[in-house]
Amino acid sequence: MTAIVSERLWAYALFAGALSSAGVPLYLYAPKFYFDNYGVGLATLGVALFCLRLLDVVQDPLLGRLSAVFFKPASCHRLCGRVCVVVGNDWSVCR
Repeated sequence: MTAIVSERLWAYALFAGALSSAGVPLYLYAPKFYFDNYGVGLATLGVALFCLRLLDVVQDPLLGRLSAVFFKPASCHRLCGRVCVVVGNDWSVCR
């Protein structure tokens, strides 16, 4: 693995901040929604969200390592493009 150059560190932090802001509504609105609609307690939902975060802590570095070992950047871009095309086509057909 290569070290991140300190001049580029802000770019990684900005991207991580944007991704993490997408999860904020989940933590704000999910407890009330699940309690009102399904009767799930706050402690139960807290444990479920905590377990998801623990899974994320283990899964992210593992997937990053696997993608660095098994995929070359060009093949990874082609794979991501193919997935986007398939998902986009399925979404447009199923609408």
